[in-house]
Amino acid sequence: MSEALRLPEDSELKHHASRPEVLDAVVAQLNKDLGSQSQTIEFDGPAEKAYQILKDELSRILGRWLRGDTTFLKAFLYRVDVSERAINGLLAKETNEEFEDMLATEVLNRELKKVLIRLHFGKP
Repeated sequence: MSEALRLPEDSELKHHASRPEVLDAVVAQLNKDLGSQSQTIEFDGPAEKAYQILKDELSRILGRWLRGDTTFLKAFLYRVDVSERAINGLLAKETNEEFEDMLATEVLNRELKKVLIRLHFGKP
């Protein structure tokens, strides 16, 4: 049986994003959750900047959806499984840009946690 898994705190997740196996799996998971929304994320930058680059790209995508048809945004957040509590907490932010950035952080952290759990328990 696998040893107990301790998920990293949100502040610790950035470190894991630079690991090649985690980075590849996070990009794949993001693209899976983006589904057929005509959006894909590709990463070819330096691994040590992976977290920030992915977050910035997510922020741009989320911003387009926030300013357009929010149907895509709602479906994406459901697939990612971002908690309603987290979303409601972010809604208190003052600017759209700040909301987009914070929401991108929530999404990326959730995807990282899913990948780390899958890697820990050996699921493809």
